Amino acid sequence: MLFPSGEEGWHPDIEIHLGQHGRRRADNVTETLFYAYRLHIRPEHIQPPNIFRAARLFQQYVVDAWASIEQGKLVWIRNNQTRLRADSYNNLTDNVINENRELEQTGRSIILPSSHTGSPRYMYQLLQDSLAICRACKKPDLFLTMTANGSWPEITNNLLPGKFDIFSSYICQCLIN
Repeated sequence: MLFPSGEEGWHPDIEIHLGQHGRRRADNVTETLFYAYRLHIRPEHIQPPNIFRAARLFQQYVVDAWASIEQGKLVWIRNNQTRLRADSYNNLTDNVINENRELEQTGRSIILPSSHTGSPRYMYQLLQDSLAICRACKKPDLFLTMTANGSWPEITNNLLPGKFDIFSSYICQCLIN
C-alpha cells in the first residue's frame, strides 16, 4: 500500500554511492541514512509522495523506523562494550552491582556512552554544558516563546496538496487538548 512499486526496505548490504568529491565514509548505507533519504520529499515527477499521503500509516512507518534505528544502536552498544572502553568504568560498575544484586547474576552490565541520546550520562553532560554556559555568559534573562499560524504562506506552501485541512484540524485539536 505504501510502496506500490515493491521498493525494498533497508538491509545492511545496500552499497553507498560516491559523493560529490568522490569520497565516501563507509561501504554501506546506514539505517539512519536510508530512512533520511526515504523521508525526504521530492518533486512529483521524480518520486510520487505516496508515503506522505498515508496519514496515520505514515506516522506508524516513521515511528517504526525510529524504533528500528534505536534498537540497532543499542545492539551495537551492547556488542561493542570493549570498543567503547566500558571496562574503564570499574568504579561505576562496582557501585551499580553493589546497589543492584540482579547484575551479579548476569555478570555483566551494559554502560551507555554519553553520545547515546537520552542516556543518563548524555543528560548529565547537557546539564554540565548548560551550567558552563551560564557561568561564562551569566544567567539568561530573556525567555522566548515562538508561535506559528497554520495559515501563514510559509507553512501552507510547504504542505502537500489537499493537506491544509488535515493540518489545521490537527493544530486545533492540539490547542483544545
